[in-house]
Amino acid sequence: MKIELNRLSKMHADGLITDVRGYGTHLAFDTNRPDSLQRWFFKTGINIQKCGPNTISLRPPVNLSVHDAAEFRRSLENYHPNFEHQQ
Repeated sequence: MKIELNRLSKMHADGLITDVRGYGTHLAFDTNRPDSLQRWFFKTGINIQKCGPNTISLRPPVNLSVHDAAEFRRSLENYHPNFEHQQ
């Protein structure tokens, strides 16, 4: 997941994902849209938590599957900041 977060941070020069850090299943990253991103993931069925004003904390289970990690990546790739205003 950390590799994918780093890859996505390079794709999003807009500050959506910055300062990816952590080890193993304890990961975090900073974002300029923490509230919107948290609502987006909740809407897609993924529970993430804010940890500070601009930080998202990821604490997936130890038995996280490749499928689950890919689903998280797809959800993050499909994020659009104006999703709440779309029909």
